[in-house]
Order: sequence, then structure tokens, then C-alpha cells
Amino acid sequence: MFPFSRCAAGFAFLLLPLLTACSDAGPTTDARRVFRYNQPEALTSLDPAFTNKQANIWAATQLYNGLVELDDSLKPGPAIARRYTISTDGKTYTFTLRPDVYFHDSEVFAGGKGRRVVAQDFVYSFRRLLDGATASPGGWIFRGKVLENSQGEPHDTCFVAPNDSTVRVYLKEPFIPFLGILTMPYAYVVPREAVQKYGKDFREHPVGTGPFLFKEWDEAMPLCTIATLRTGRKMPKASAYLTWTQCRSVLSRTARRNS
Repeated sequence: MFPFSRCAAGFAFLLLPLLTACSDAGPTTDARRVFRYNQPEALTSLDPAFTNKQANIWAATQLYNGLVELDDSLKPGPAIARRYTISTDGKTYTFTLRPDVYFHDSEVFAGGKGRRVVAQDFVYSFRRLLDGATASPGGWIFRGKVLENSQGEPHDTCFVAPNDSTVRVYLKEPFIPFLGILTMPYAYVVPREAVQKYGKDFREHPVGTGPFLFKEWDEAMPLCTIATLRTGRKMPKASAYLTWTQCRSVLSRTARRNS
């Protein structure tokens, strides 16, 4: 994604429910609802296809969602998919989507209003991971697992959307950890409209479905706000504790000396 300052870069993400912090806030912000922290690793992308480092994962987790997510017991459970089934042979995963999940409001949509997430969005997002043009390090979550063609590449029919509410994934053989793998940020859904509009710059123009909206990210500044609470739609309980977050990404002294 976008390059960072060698010495510092800022980003923000919604604090996980188990974390708390105190800090002074601006005159119009309740300090109890702002989280600030120092991040030792620079953020390099807000595109879930590039969540191969901790800083990117933390940010993407707050801006996007996938079919499933880990529950409080760290077991895969429903997210955008309200339910799912696994065939008796363990090779077909069928997900039924919730009808009330929308992408964030963005200029990429008609009238600037986020549209409803449909099954084809997941088919697009999954195929994008495997597309050489994307150059995502996350293609491994599907390669060698989903149905393959005669050349050993993922088959065109390994991801199917029979209707707007149903996503099917076909594996070449049973793979028990597969559901857990789908909780990873690599498997988050993104809108085709945003990727096509921004191209590689989608990394700094994220459009997701998560509880927080992207606000801003200035690579030249050590402190930046990138997320604000969504309003007007159902929100996870955790998001009620924060209105926005700020983070500072600062390289270690050793990294500074070597930069």
C-alpha cells in the first residue's frame, strides 16, 4: 500500500473489547470514548488483501467484516453470514448472508450511499485474492484447498453465488481448519466499485462494512485518525464504548538509527 515515513506513520483502529486506555481529548470529544496508543510497527495498507502484518490486521479488523468471525471462545461463528452448513463429505460450504449488512457510504456508490452486501461481493473478493494482478500475499488461504482445474489452479466454479443471499465454496477435499481460515482478514469482503475506482490506491481509500468508518490517514503525520463510529445502523456492542480512535506509529530507536 502507500509508503510510510521512515520514522513515523499514523493510523487508527477500533480498540478490541478487552483493551482500555486513557488520554486527553480535544475540547469537543469525550476523553472516555477516545483510545490512543503507540504502535511500534508502521501501517502499510488498509486493503484486507494485504493484512500480512499486525498493524494492517488491527486496522482492517475494524473497517471490514467477513462471512464468519471468532467468538468469545475463539471459535468460528456467524458474521455477515447469519448461518452456514458444511456438506456431509466436508467439501461444500454454504453460507446464507444477513440481509441488513451494507457497505459504508462512499462516492463509489450511486448517490454516495452504501449498498447492501450480496453474495457476488464475496465471490469477487475471494477471486481477487487469487488474481496475480492483485499480488496479495493472502492467496494461500484458498490455494491447494479449493476445487482446482486440470492445471492445478483454483477452478472458476470454486466460489459460487447462486443468488444474492447465498455463497458456496467448493473444496477439492475436506479441510477441517477451513472455517477458521475464513475468519482471517484476508477473507473480508470489499466492493468491486471501490477497487475499480481506486485501483492500487484502494489501500488508502478503504470501503468496508465494519463498525468504524475510514476518516483520514496522512502518512507524513505521526498521529492520525482513520476511523469514526458509524451511525444509523445496528452496531456491535463493543463499538458503543468508543466514538473514534487515534494511534501513533513510531519506529524503535534501533530502526531509527538504521533508517
